[in-house]
Amino acid sequence: MHKKSFTTLAAVLLVAASASALDLSVDQAVDYALQHSRTLQSSRIDLEILEKDDKTSWNSLLPTMQVNTMMSRRNEVGSYTASGYTTTDPNWSLVTNLSFSWNFTPALLTQMELTRQKYENGQLTWDQAVADTKVNVKKLYYAILLQQESLEISEETLANQKERMEQTEQQYHDGYASELAYLQTQVAYENQLATVKKARQSVNEQKRNLAFVLGMDETVELHLTTPIETEFVDVDAARAYSRIGYRFDIRNLEQQAAMLDTQLKMLDQSSFYPVFVASASGTPTIADISEKWFDRDSGNWTDQGSLSFGLSFNVTNALPWSSNRQSARQLKQNIEKMQVTRNTLNANAHLEITNLLDELDQAREAIGSAERNITLAQKSYDMTSEAYQTGFSELLDVNDAQQALNQAKLGKMSDQYTYLCALLDLEYATQDNL
Repeated sequence: MHKKSFTTLAAVLLVAASASALDLSVDQAVDYALQHSRTLQSSRIDLEILEKDDKTSWNSLLPTMQVNTMMSRRNEVGSYTASGYTTTDPNWSLVTNLSFSWNFTPALLTQMELTRQKYENGQLTWDQAVADTKVNVKKLYYAILLQQESLEISEETLANQKERMEQTEQQYHDGYASELAYLQTQVAYENQLATVKKARQSVNEQKRNLAFVLGMDETVELHLTTPIETEFVDVDAARAYSRIGYRFDIRNLEQQAAMLDTQLKMLDQSSFYPVFVASASGTPTIADISEKWFDRDSGNWTDQGSLSFGLSFNVTNALPWSSNRQSARQLKQNIEKMQVTRNTLNANAHLEITNLLDELDQAREAIGSAERNITLAQKSYDMTSEAYQTGFSELLDVNDAQQALNQAKLGKMSDQYTYLCALLDLEYATQDNL
């Protein structure tokens, strides 16, 4: 999100906090979700952990170093001589143990490569989470707009039902309508009233869901300002099919297969490569800390240490029936299974893109049909209004014509929503901006 747009949205949210209401466009909703979505915050932390592991993976090459220091004092120092057993005052001695060891095998470098691959896979998971958030927010945003339009039509229908009930009531009292007709209009009104209440509750719930997805306070009243509009896109089917390899599921599978290859490489290296071992140790000892420390000729200072280099080879790991080689065999089989899975994903992706292309074409035709239906409904409404002005039609007829026009508009909006969702799904399926 651009810094300027985020600052603007933050200012709007600050103002809206006191009014507990917010005008929100679809782009602002997406930008806010990318910054405050709870799901993305968790995914961001996971990625940071993997990034830190990748940057510090070299620490497996560090040697092991240890220092131990100890002071000791005997309870009694004595010896036997010709004259008998004699004792001397005990003294304090200082003993220090120094050790250094370093083991190297090519598997350590391969382990660093595996850590890097895990980070790359985490980056892909993060990108997928961002893409999922964008699509889900947009779909939910437009779905609420469609529900709101449906609610408005239901409310107009309710108003018409109320007028019809009142008119029938008057006719019943004047003797021009039966009691049954009056009761039927009452039932129709009460049914429509329940429908409106349920629809209004559903819209409010969806708005709270949207606020939750965005990471906002759920008590904020959202006013969605971006209308449902469609700009038809001429999709290149050949290009859409060629983008199958960019899909998240296929790329994730390929990265998983690459990590299995690396793990197999590590097992082979640990099975058939020796380990280079270097070690050094020292035990500088001061027999009497009250004497000269660094006079080696006095015998008060000694150091027994060693330096060694060598190669270590685990013969058991190289045996065909060892657990190490059995693990390698299982990895090879899993790699083969992933190739089968990739073929399945390719086939599913091809089918999904084909269905989405068909859905786009059908929605486009449906929008054209809905526009023609709106034209007819508008003409019917205009003619009914003129007839009402001249006394040849009743007000309820005008209301019915108005409702038919609204229903036609809702039908077009529903088709537009279908087209937008299919377009969003196709962009996600091909990872391409259409």
